[in-house]
Amino acid sequence: MRRFFAALAWLVVVLWLAIIFVPKKELYYLAERALAPIGVVYSDESVSDLGLLFSLKGGTLYYDKMAAVEPAGVHALMTLFYNRVWLEPMVLGSEAAALFPAEIEHLEAWHTLFWPHQIFLKGQGGFGRFEGQVDLVQRSITLTIQSPAEIQDRYRQLFRGMKSTEEGYRYERVF
Repeated sequence: MRRFFAALAWLVVVLWLAIIFVPKKELYYLAERALAPIGVVYSDESVSDLGLLFSLKGGTLYYDKMAAVEPAGVHALMTLFYNRVWLEPMVLGSEAAALFPAEIEHLEAWHTLFWPHQIFLKGQGGFGRFEGQVDLVQRSITLTIQSPAEIQDRYRQLFRGMKSTEEGYRYERVF
C-alpha cells in the first residue's frame, strides 16, 4: 500500500512539473500562426509565463482585419484538477459595438477534473450578467442572461432568438 501512495505522489509531482515547464509561450505563438489563415490575429500584446499562470497584457484581437476586441488582459491558470481562463475588462471594436454593448467587465471560463465533460462560463458587462456551461459530450452551449430592460429594448436583435424564463433570457445552441 505504501508503494502505491508513493507512486501516486510521484505521478502527481511529475504532472505538476510538466504543467509548469511546458513551453506555453511557444504553444501560444503556434496557435496564433494556426489562427492567422482564418483571419484571427492578436497583436501588440505582451506575453508572460509564470509557471501555472500564463498571461497576455494589452493588445487588440482582430477578426477579418477588423478590430473586434481590446482586452486589458487575458489570463490562464492551469493546474491538474482545475483550469481557469479569465479576461480583464475589454472594449469591443466599433463594428461589434453596433450589435452588442461595447464594454465587458468580466468574462471567465473554468474546467475541473470532477466534471470533465463540462466547461462553466460566467460574465458581466453592459448587456447584464450571464452564467452558463458548455457540455462537451452533448456538444451544446447553454447561457442564461440577466439583462436590464433598457438593454433588452436597445439590442432587441440580440435577444430575439432566446427564450424568456424567470431567471432571464436563455440561449441554447448545439454545435
